Amino acid sequence: MGNFTNSSYAPLSHFIKSGFLLNEASVGLITSAVFIGSMSISFLSGLIVDSLGPMRTLKISYGILALGSFLAYFAQSYVILIAAYYLIGAGYGMVTPATNSTIMDRFYPQHSSPMGYKQSGVPIGTILAAIALPLLALHYSLRFAFLFLFFITAAIAILTRGEKPGDFERPSREKTKGTVKMVFRDRRVLLISAVTAFLSWGQQSVFTYFVLYVTSINYQVLIAESLFIVLLLGSVLGRIMWPSFSMRLFGGHRIRNYTFIMALAGMTLLIFPNVGTSLYAVGIMAVTIGFTAVAWNSNYVTLISEIAPRGNVGTYSGTSMMIISLGSIIGTPLSGFIIDVTGGKFSIMWMFLGSVLMLVALILFIFTPKLMSMMENQENFGRMPLK
Repeated sequence: MGNFTNSSYAPLSHFIKSGFLLNEASVGLITSAVFIGSMSISFLSGLIVDSLGPMRTLKISYGILALGSFLAYFAQSYVILIAAYYLIGAGYGMVTPATNSTIMDRFYPQHSSPMGYKQSGVPIGTILAAIALPLLALHYSLRFAFLFLFFITAAIAILTRGEKPGDFERPSREKTKGTVKMVFRDRRVLLISAVTAFLSWGQQSVFTYFVLYVTSINYQVLIAESLFIVLLLGSVLGRIMWPSFSMRLFGGHRIRNYTFIMALAGMTLLIFPNVGTSLYAVGIMAVTIGFTAVAWNSNYVTLISEIAPRGNVGTYSGTSMMIISLGSIIGTPLSGFIIDVTGGKFSIMWMFLGSVLMLVALILFIFTPKLMSMMENQENFGRMPLK
């Protein structure tokens, strides 16, 4: 339900664009606002999780999500809408570190599948948003859809219970400072996060522009939203299956798995605008895009959580999210800019994005032995060695 609110800009993009009279780049800046909010809070949120506990953190996060939704309801200008989505992004930026910490505390070392199931809730939330929010906007108004988001997030904030006294031990200030230094010295986290920033760019460009692209090839909004739901179903399947694939196909070598995912994502986006406009072809590509360019997240959060020491999953997750958010903040408006300067040619944007992902995948493939050696030789601060 957190991502139900956080991803609302995607299924509502058509209504936001027409209601606020925006171009594609301005629509992309809304995505950037979400991830600037997430980036600005993500490092602090990790410290909050490790200091206050994950459930208290979730309570705070849903309060911020409710505040952002309430501001969006009253937004009469684009600037206010940007501010509202900044708050929504900040609230959601606290959810992932909190839930990662909970999964690792309760399920380690049998955490891989539970992490995948947990991450499948992200596209499920977006599916629910893609079903409910366009219908609310069509039958009532865009403002009513934002009001609906406010009531949901406010209810969750009120109903969520924090940890009871004695259930959570706060770390000392000295230990917290040591953890912060440890994270920024860990080259594994920095490298994985830098690579994932490109995947985040691809993922958020898909979320932001998929519906707009499908409507541009003469499909009605409801059909485009339905195809977006199909894409998200592919993402649910991928998020459940990629952690298992990492073990079965690559023997736990997640860097190789990352290279494979990125190569498939790039290839899919390159092919996407060239398959024609038949509903059958677009539907198949939607599932494939969801399975590759969107579903990588479960493998990523599993990897970061494995590296983190016990009690520091929140800080590691938050720091990594801060870095990968740059891919969405910079990349999504860039995708919109490409669409605008080419006269609304989405196909050029998809092929450019696919080419970048293929290039990064090729670089990773060439340097994988060296990178794996560097990681394996680095002192292991976390729970298990990174293969």
